[in-house]
Amino acid sequence: MLEGEVGQGGMGVVLRIHDRFLNRRLAMKVLLERVAARDEEDKKLASQLLGRFLEEAQVTSQLDHPGVVPVHELGLDASGKVYFTMRLVKGRTASEVFADAFANANDWTLTRALEVVLKVCDTMAYAHDKGVLHRDLKPSNVMVGRFGEVYVMDWGLAKVLGQQDRHDLRIQQDAGTGVSRIESARKRDAETDTASSVVSMDGQQLGTPSYMPPEQARSEDLDARADVYAIGAMVYELLTGRAPYVSPGVRQPAYRILNDVVDGPPKRIEQIQKGVPAELVAIVERAMARQRDDRYPNVMALAADVRAFLAQRVVTAYRTGALVEMKLWMRRNKALAASLAAAALILVLGIVVTTASRNAEARAKESFAAKVNDFDQLAQVVTYERLVAAEPTLSPGWPDQVEAIDAWLRDARSLLAQRGELAGTAARQLVPTDPATATAALFLAKSLGGLLAKLPKLEGLVPEMEKRQRWAKCIGPLTLTHPNAKVTWEQARAAIAKADGVVASTLYAGQDIPLRDEDVWGPVGVVLRRVLGLRHGASG
Repeated sequence: MLEGEVGQGGMGVVLRIHDRFLNRRLAMKVLLERVAARDEEDKKLASQLLGRFLEEAQVTSQLDHPGVVPVHELGLDASGKVYFTMRLVKGRTASEVFADAFANANDWTLTRALEVVLKVCDTMAYAHDKGVLHRDLKPSNVMVGRFGEVYVMDWGLAKVLGQQDRHDLRIQQDAGTGVSRIESARKRDAETDTASSVVSMDGQQLGTPSYMPPEQARSEDLDARADVYAIGAMVYELLTGRAPYVSPGVRQPAYRILNDVVDGPPKRIEQIQKGVPAELVAIVERAMARQRDDRYPNVMALAADVRAFLAQRVVTAYRTGALVEMKLWMRRNKALAASLAAAALILVLGIVVTTASRNAEARAKESFAAKVNDFDQLAQVVTYERLVAAEPTLSPGWPDQVEAIDAWLRDARSLLAQRGELAGTAARQLVPTDPATATAALFLAKSLGGLLAKLPKLEGLVPEMEKRQRWAKCIGPLTLTHPNAKVTWEQARAAIAKADGVVASTLYAGQDIPLRDEDVWGPVGVVLRRVLGLRHGASG
């Protein structure tokens, strides 16, 4: 039973219906009616829109994730209109939530809004793992429920990697001005709304310019980093209160924004909003980098940096080093940091008193430098914590982990090599020669002593990490030389190619499924690792 309209998108209208059999409310998306076809071009367009509508239903139904609204049924209504039904999502768009967080209204804060972004990242990581790009991520396509539910909506522009895109998503250029536009009636009113999508060669929506990466605006091939850019643009809006390339109170045509995207980056965050944490600015700038190779390689890496910011840990997109890590460690351990600050103050005062009483400026400087060097060793406490925390996340299941494992081993060996120096520093502090620095010396001795007691644990992790290093470097050759690697995957491809609706979905009918060498590394590598008796602390 029809109960009203929920909203309308580029291809369909969403209605609220009542399922009388199960006494529940559902959402029904119905393909929009179009005017009668006047020529062959109109007929072709109608067929393409129907194909994309059906593809949206298929793709959405196959993404079995809490962040994707489940599809229940695909069919024709009494008047012959194509529809599909899905769960009725109750809540607000991320656009509304971000506006509240920017204004600190309705209990929404920056931290709480970033949790919404993280759930979007989790959903898109799942979709990318399944080979699906969204291509139109924006706050208005994300719904936030009352109880923390976050859904990525409107998969009408989704693309399945490895399959031919049956729709022409190039943007037609005006021969006279070079401006992207559609010269037919199908450009409609899209040019009057900054939040609307631009239109492609075949009259379909292409995406929303404010959240679109430059390569998409230039009609180039896309990969998962296009969605990384869009999520970065969403965080830009959260931090500035407005979408990229948009000025408050100014309605710009979508095609004009599209040209701005091609021309250069949007205004820097600090030009719009003061006081934004530098780490978040760095995260957005890396996610929205003009060159896709300069962005995060995937949404999981982006999410890792956002989580690091929320946990007050080092953000990879921001400055790194011992000083930065020490500052973040002090934020996480405020009580201990206060004691350290007090001890450092006593140290400085003691040196000043000693210098004044002895009237030996040269010796005072030398003593000060030595004490500062001793306290610099406290940064190794933070290094230890970082290494132990990172160890479970480094899996040798994929060759691209080699660099991270190499860095871990390099830092661990460097820390272990300083054991003697750390022990000597700790021992010297137990016999302070100056009463003014006694408290600081005892604090340093206790801290370094605690670190020395933990180093055997780190030392025990090194052989295991060396094993992972060897495995990460040889997994490719081992996998590719395995006699069953190609055979097993060729059998899988043959089963998929049947597309009989039983073994594999008819969605793959007639599709050529390419098999690269690296596609068998992980799955076959897992089997090889078990056969060879190799194991590690993380799943993989």
